[in-house]
Amino acid sequence: CMRESKAVLEHFNVLPLLKQEVLSFNYHTLGGNSCAILRQSLSVLPSAIISEVFLYIKVTVVESIPMFSELGLECTVALANCLDQKLAVPDEALIKFGSLGKEMYILMYGYA
Repeated sequence: CMRESKAVLEHFNVLPLLKQEVLSFNYHTLGGNSCAILRQSLSVLPSAIISEVFLYIKVTVVESIPMFSELGLECTVALANCLDQKLAVPDEALIKFGSLGKEMYILMYGYA
């Protein structure tokens, strides 16, 4: 799917920044489809095992962030347990400059 998208973008001489954005979104949506397939596949397992699998995925996300790469396992797991997924639409403000915040966001796709 990515190969075909790239070929179409190159055929129509799409500007590099737009091409990068389209391919990045394509990659992101493929990951979302994988997550749905994973949920469906795991649905036959006991809920405790499903929770452990998703915790492992969250731990992997935390470990992939350079700022958190040196944390110990206990702290990484504690941080991973705090993660919730939020979908934001384009131009939706998650935070406002200068406002006091109690949350932290990890952008999996898009820009700040």
